[in-house]
Amino acid sequence: MRALLRTAWRLMAVATMLYCAGLLVLAVLWAIGIQGVWWLDLANVFALFLFAPLVFLAPAAFLSRRRGLQGSVVIACAACLGLFGPQMIPPAVQAHGGPRIRVATFNLHYDLAESKLAAIIAAIRAQQTDVVALQELPPGAAAAIQQQLADSYPYQVLAPSIELTGMGLISRYPLVERQSQGAALQTALLRVGGNSVTVINVSMTAPELKRRRLPGVRWVKYIRNYRTSKRSREIATLLRTIERVQGPMVIAGDFNLSDREPDYDLLAARLHDSYRETNWGFGNTFPGSMDLGGVPISLPFLRIDYIWSAGGVVPAATQVACGSASDHCMVVAEMQIADDTMQPVVSR
Repeated sequence: MRALLRTAWRLMAVATMLYCAGLLVLAVLWAIGIQGVWWLDLANVFALFLFAPLVFLAPAAFLSRRRGLQGSVVIACAACLGLFGPQMIPPAVQAHGGPRIRVATFNLHYDLAESKLAAIIAAIRAQQTDVVALQELPPGAAAAIQQQLADSYPYQVLAPSIELTGMGLISRYPLVERQSQGAALQTALLRVGGNSVTVINVSMTAPELKRRRLPGVRWVKYIRNYRTSKRSREIATLLRTIERVQGPMVIAGDFNLSDREPDYDLLAARLHDSYRETNWGFGNTFPGSMDLGGVPISLPFLRIDYIWSAGGVVPAATQVACGSASDHCMVVAEMQIADDTMQPVVSR
């Protein structure tokens, strides 16, 4: 029996060291910036979960007193700290002069059940925002918003759909819709006092995840490809739109994009990420609610909803509000607009 236990322990030690070596290789490949290998890109999106077993393996390794095993775990933990450590440090938020607007983005789910409409309305009211960007806006939710939120948000630009493409903007301030360059974008001019702010509502296409059934075991599926090309084209369209905008600007929505992907870096190089600049932690927004045995549980594991800004608009505070109303959490940000960047309202 003891011999069997020793063998099992040795096998587990070898498996742990191989696992740690695999993590180190992945971390190096991500650091080098290798792109276009679908499994490497997908692993990068879920990198945090690949490192999660270290929570259990690290104590076991140090109890074992095996130096090789301990060294492997230490190196893997150091790689994890290098990847995610900076996100656990609260940022220093600088105060700026100028007016503030409170902005929210909320993906409602295109197949929203009528029984959840009251919860959606209550969730929007609870945040007391000035502007709300809505994605996957179905006709039923649009009608409820028009009827029940007109008192708080008299300015509404709603384009509902029974598919994923429904979008809407609602505001306490005057809102004028403007022509957008892509189906994934909705652009409007927000009039704050005697000045204007461009607001862009975004709903990006989700990456394509191809799966295939395992031959001989038909009920088992495996992933065979991960494609982000369509979303990347939409990101490029958004960046071209942003380049043409002058003055204060806020971009909010569901980007179907994690903050570990190259397309995120393209956005972060040009825009302020409100959550990253004002909060710490991971800021995950999806899934906002999961039904486990009839019990709704909020345990988001991806950050795909964002509020960005540019043109002198600086984030002052950001929070993520989760609930059972939608499969996405709501992102809410206080945005401060520098006085010297405000643009006169263009009459139409």
